[in-house]
Amino acid sequence: MPAWDANGSPPELRVLYATEFYVLSEAKMEKVAVLRRTAQGFTSLDVVRSENERLIGWFSKCLAPSIIVDMREAPPNNDEHFEVAMRRPRSAVGRRFERVVVLVASATGQMQVTRLRRHEGASYSVTRDYAQAWRLARAESC
Repeated sequence: MPAWDANGSPPELRVLYATEFYVLSEAKMEKVAVLRRTAQGFTSLDVVRSENERLIGWFSKCLAPSIIVDMREAPPNNDEHFEVAMRRPRSAVGRRFERVVVLVASATGQMQVTRLRRHEGASYSVTRDYAQAWRLARAESC
């Protein structure tokens, strides 16, 4: 389990990159990066692509070997064109980080991420449990 403080708070995160769509942080003591998708919806596929390119450029700044991709606030979207536009950042995360854990808010989100993982042949974990996401990212047994 992560080194929660005396108040039960999660590890301190240092923000590396933040926009209205994404916040990329790192918990150095835990050796885990956190990519949080905000609740802000994309206005077009062009915005999706340009935001994703900027985000991908920041992955090299992360020193952590693992990442939690926190999708709990993300607006639901299973549009085929959107999923295709999101393939590049999913692939970049998989190439850059040794361990990838996707944190979702619902069973529907878990099914969507599992479907994409299976379709793309990826090997990341998916969970709805915050503490479990940290255990998986740190490669602790659950």
